[in-house]
Amino acid sequence: MFNSLRHKNYRIYLIGQMISLIGTWVQSLATSWLVYSLTKSPFWLGVTGFAAQIPTFLLSVFTGVYVDHVRKLPLLKWTQSLALIQALILATLSFTNHVNIYFIIILNFILGIINAFDMNARQSFVVHMVKNREDIPNAIALNSTIANGTRLVGPMIAGIAIASFGTTICFIINAISFIAVLIALFMIKVDEPPPKRFRIKEIYNQFKIGYDATFNHGSISLLIIFLASTSFFGMPYTNLFPAFVE
Repeated sequence: MFNSLRHKNYRIYLIGQMISLIGTWVQSLATSWLVYSLTKSPFWLGVTGFAAQIPTFLLSVFTGVYVDHVRKLPLLKWTQSLALIQALILATLSFTNHVNIYFIIILNFILGIINAFDMNARQSFVVHMVKNREDIPNAIALNSTIANGTRLVGPMIAGIAIASFGTTICFIINAISFIAVLIALFMIKVDEPPPKRFRIKEIYNQFKIGYDATFNHGSISLLIIFLASTSFFGMPYTNLFPAFVE
């Protein structure tokens, strides 16, 4: 069940990632609560959620090609650092009472762009930390376990923090959580292949390869359609929770 944890780099990474993801879910719930506190509008809850997700949706295909041409570890250091800065800006605006709905939308949109690079880099970086190919499925499974486990723990912490201290502390918690994953990334030593020369015209060819590999394979295409349906129609309910709660 835990074979992939025998690899030191992956073990360090997973611990840092777990702490960081808890902070991410803390901020996610706090942002929704702050938006509803400012606007009392389910519409704006939807808009801010959309702003956070649409850059990732539109850019991920292209950033996936880009990530294949660069070293993942330095890229992850940059994306995690930028996400930390985003959390600090949100914490500062909230603490000084200068936050408004437009600032939140802009910051969510910026975070969506960061995530478009970060998600692809994180997923493809696993193979560089787990050298034994037989352990890679286990590493992927543990990644999913951590992602879903933190989805439960993070909002619980956020609820307690908001009730006790307000939303600002949640943004600070998220900013601090990025320090854990950054420390982990600086501790990791991996031998990545040298970066490839990146050509813009390759984006189309790489996209076509990915499209053909996905939609010309029955099982994969059905899984993608199923995931798209649940993501589009099911997941947005989390953004509307504050309206239902009140």
